[in-house]
Amino acid sequence: MRKIFTFLFAALMSVGMFATTVTWDNSTLSSIYIYDGQSFTQDGVTVTSLIGMIYGENGQWMGNSNDASFKFSTSLGNFTKIEITATIHSFGGSGWTQTSPGAVWTGEANETTFGEYLSNVSQIVFTIGDAVPSWVKSGDEWDDATKTLTVNGNPVSNAYINVSDIENLVISDAVTSIGDNAFESCTGLKSVAFGSNLASIGNSAFSSCIKLESVTFPASLQSIGKTAFSQCYALTSVTINNGLTSIGQRAYYNCEKLASVTIPSSVTEIGSSAFGNCEKLTEIVVAAENPNYSSADGVLFDKAKTTLIQCPCAKQGEYTIPNSVTSIGNNALSSCYLLTSVEIPNSVGEIGSQAFSSCSELTSVTIGNGVTSIGSYAFYYSSKLASVTISATTPPTLGSEALGKTAAALKIYVPAESVDDYKGAWTAYADKIEAAAPADPNREYLSLDPSVWTWGYNSVPEAVAGGIKTTIISDWGALSMGWDPERDLSEWDKIVFEVSHMDGCAGNWFKLKAYLRDESDSEGKQMEGLLGLDAPDNELNYLVIDLHQQVEGFDLTKARVLAVQCEPTGGIFTISSAYLLKESEPSAIDNTVLTEKAKKVVVDGMIYIVRDGKLFNLQGAQVR
Repeated sequence: MRKIFTFLFAALMSVGMFATTVTWDNSTLSSIYIYDGQSFTQDGVTVTSLIGMIYGENGQWMGNSNDASFKFSTSLGNFTKIEITATIHSFGGSGWTQTSPGAVWTGEANETTFGEYLSNVSQIVFTIGDAVPSWVKSGDEWDDATKTLTVNGNPVSNAYINVSDIENLVISDAVTSIGDNAFESCTGLKSVAFGSNLASIGNSAFSSCIKLESVTFPASLQSIGKTAFSQCYALTSVTINNGLTSIGQRAYYNCEKLASVTIPSSVTEIGSSAFGNCEKLTEIVVAAENPNYSSADGVLFDKAKTTLIQCPCAKQGEYTIPNSVTSIGNNALSSCYLLTSVEIPNSVGEIGSQAFSSCSELTSVTIGNGVTSIGSYAFYYSSKLASVTISATTPPTLGSEALGKTAAALKIYVPAESVDDYKGAWTAYADKIEAAAPADPNREYLSLDPSVWTWGYNSVPEAVAGGIKTTIISDWGALSMGWDPERDLSEWDKIVFEVSHMDGCAGNWFKLKAYLRDESDSEGKQMEGLLGLDAPDNELNYLVIDLHQQVEGFDLTKARVLAVQCEPTGGIFTISSAYLLKESEPSAIDNTVLTEKAKKVVVDGMIYIVRDGKLFNLQGAQVR
C-alpha cells in the first residue's frame, strides 16, 4: 500500500488558499472491502457504504439490483473536486458529472454522496481546500492565511459576535447595513475596510473590538448606532464622513486612546455621552457649517451654545463655562479627570444628571445665581471636591446622591440669608452648608427679577435662566427700572451690565446703550453708556455707564431711572448680571495681555477688554 500527496500552490495560493490533493490508486482501492454502513479511511479521506458494498479487489462498487449509495467525507477541509476513473454502469448524485471514463464532482463541501454501480475503479483523486470555519456565513469568504473575512451580504444581528479569529475585515460594496452586535467582541479584529455603499452601522456592531486601531467611513454612511464602537480600547483615529447624520448614544464610549474627533457639517444628531470616558480625548471639533452643533475650546455645544453637550475627558485645569450656556447636559463633563475647578455662570439654570460625576481631580465648583435644578449624581464620586459655592438665593432642586462620594471635608457655601433654606431643602448635606464670605464691598449686584424691571417701552422682557431677556417690538425700545425714593450713587464709579446674548444689535456700539436719569420723566438729566466693544453674538459683552462723566446739572445723589435701550425692531439682548462698581485708576498696563483675543482683563481693579491686540476701556475707547 502506498499513499500519494501532491501539494498544489500556483493558482490556489494566489487567492490565499492552501490546497491538498489525495490520490487513491489501485493499490489503495484494491484493499477496500466494506458493506452497508461500514467505512474505510485513508490519508484523511473516508468512504462509507450507505447501501451496498465495495469489493475493491475486483474494482466493483455495487448494490443489490444495482441499488447502491456511497459517501465521501474528509477531515482535511472541504472537497473542491473529486475525479473517479472507472466504468460507469449507472450513476447519480448532486454535483456529479459523468465523464469518459468515470465521473467528476465539483463544489465546496466536506462530504458528498453518489451511486449506483461502478466497475473497474482504478483511481480516485480528491482535491481538498482549506476548511471553511463553521462560523463563516453563506456567501462570505474566509482567508485563513491572512485571517481576513470578506462579507458579501448584510450581516445580521450577532452574525459574527465573539469570533476572535478575524483580524482583518473587508465589507464589500454589496453591503448596505451592518446589524446590531454583528462583530461585537471580535477581540482579534485590527482593521476594517468598509465598502462604498454602507449606509448604517447597528447598535454595538463593533463594541469591545479591543484591537481595532483606526476606522475610516465611506461617504455613503448615514448613521452609527448606540455603543457601536464602545470599548474599542486601541482605537486612536476615527475619520467621520461628511454625509453622516446620526451618532448614537455612547457610540465611542470608553475608547481610551481616542485623542481627537471632528464632526462634519452633515451631523444632525449626537447621542448622550457619544464620546464619554475617552480618557485621551482632548478636543471635539465641529465644522463651522454644521447647523445643529458647534464647538469652543474643544467642547461640544448645540449651535447656539446654550447647551453644553460633551466636554472631552482630557481637558485640564480650570474651566469657565461660557455665559451663553443655559443647561449642562447629562454626563456632559463626566470623567473629566484632569479638571481642577469649574465656574458655572449665572445663565445656567439646569445641571444634568451625572454632569460632573467621577471628576477625580475636581476640587472646587462655583455655581451662578440662575441654577434651579441639579440632577441626580451630578457630582457623584468627584472624590476631591471640597468646595461648592452657589449664588442662588432659592435652593435649587437636588437629585439623589448629587454630591455623594465627594470629599469628606466638603463645604457648601450659599448666600448668608439662605443658609436655613438650604439646610431645610438639602437635608442630606445640612452639616456641610455654610454662609458664603461677605459680598465684595466694591461691588453691589442689582436684581434681575422681571418684576423690578417693569418700565419697559416697546419691549417684551422675560425671565430666563440667570438673567432677563428683552425683545424690541418697535423702532427702538428700552428695559428700565426705577428707584423710589431716589438712590444715592455718588460713592460708586460705574454701572456695569454683563450682556450674554445679542441678536440684531450686536456689532454696533450705537445700537445698544444704557442710561441713567436723576428724575423719572424726560425733564431729568441723563448720562449714557455705550456697549464697550464690537463682539460676536453669545460672547460676554460689557455695557457700562461711567458715573464720573460730566453731565451738567446731573445729581448723582438722586438717581431715579436706570435703563438699557436697543434701537432695531426685533433686536434681542439678554442681561446676565448688573452691578454697581467701585474701582481705581490703573497705574500700569501689562503688555502681555495684548496677545490675548476678545477677553476681559482686570488691571489694578479696573475692567478692560482685549481684542485683536488692542486694549479698550468699557466705553469702547482704545487705551493701548
